[in-house]
Amino acid sequence: MSASQAGMREIAIGLAEALRPALVAGAPPIAVVAARDVAQLMGLAGLDAALAELARYAQAPWPVDIEHVADRIARMAETAASAGDLLAFHDADRELGALAAQLAATEWSAPTVATERGVATIAAGEAFAGLALEASDDALQARVTMTVASAVRAAVDWLGADESPRVTLDVNDSALTLGVDVTHAGGIGPAGAVLAAVEGSLGREAGSRWTIRVATFTERASYLLLRQGRFGVALPWHAVARLRMYAPHELERLVEPRLAPLGTGPACAGELPAALVALGLARAWFVADRIVWRIAARAREADVAAPFAGGTRVVEVENGECYWVLEPAWLLRGVAPQDAPPPAPRLRAGAATLAAPHDVPARTASAPLPAPAGESLAEAVERALAQLRLER
Repeated sequence: MSASQAGMREIAIGLAEALRPALVAGAPPIAVVAARDVAQLMGLAGLDAALAELARYAQAPWPVDIEHVADRIARMAETAASAGDLLAFHDADRELGALAAQLAATEWSAPTVATERGVATIAAGEAFAGLALEASDDALQARVTMTVASAVRAAVDWLGADESPRVTLDVNDSALTLGVDVTHAGGIGPAGAVLAAVEGSLGREAGSRWTIRVATFTERASYLLLRQGRFGVALPWHAVARLRMYAPHELERLVEPRLAPLGTGPACAGELPAALVALGLARAWFVADRIVWRIAARAREADVAAPFAGGTRVVEVENGECYWVLEPAWLLRGVAPQDAPPPAPRLRAGAATLAAPHDVPARTASAPLPAPAGESLAEAVERALAQLRLER
């Protein structure tokens, strides 16, 4: 090994050692200052900017996205030390600079009991920019997590709703509702599946209009408090697609399925409150004996075992009374999703032919892959993605 190579190896190892103490949550300020000094000395402006962003969130625990950036830098440091040169850092310095700019523009929530750490959030108006939005200022300023925003945009893309001439946007406590026109029926199943992954729902309204409903990011979520027999229950408000009062004889005419009661109790006279619980494309009525009210609260882990299998968290009201939180995934575990057309890729303008050199005939779009009998939703989505890859 030449003297210059040996010197470069020592520099790479020294940089890795200088960075290591700064890449942990709660790092002392002096460790970050030392790491930035080394980055500036080596002319690594992107690394310096990324370290500056880490320093803004020195407290533990870090937001998840900050943790990813720290891991990325740590891996590059180990690569550089193992290879004995700084090529890994020079190659990725522009990427680190872009990551730093993205972090600087991100608005983070404060850690909550539910998340335990900050998460990246975005205003609904910014998240759904480019759509023909009709919304109040409150709806445009409502914040959603980046995960929810990405899921909604994916669902909108599947449904062809980005071509909708009118997208309504409403916010009600901790629930955000989008009304869209569906132009691609083959995307209804995949859109429902991607929304279910973030506890969102997709429901049909009049004509071609469909409703997307997801949770906003708030310090305290909203719950609908009900009583069913001897149980007090709390339904997450973003999972309640509809709330109605019904006379007992009217319940037999409900189109959607009705959930079995949590326990037996005396029949109630008069009208009964019914909440239509929704998750993805699945929905069913939860019929209670009495409605209490809607409340914004922090759910906490229960101190005692639930009287039924689905309860692990409770919402406590001012008088000390506790209501069991019923998660939509547990409530709808045996409910089949609404009927939807078979999943299919969305054909876009110009997708009928693929560009080809002038001496090679253009290829037409491939015929749809056949749907096997008894195909599950997951299998159908995978087949739709395979078709899309084939056409591309």
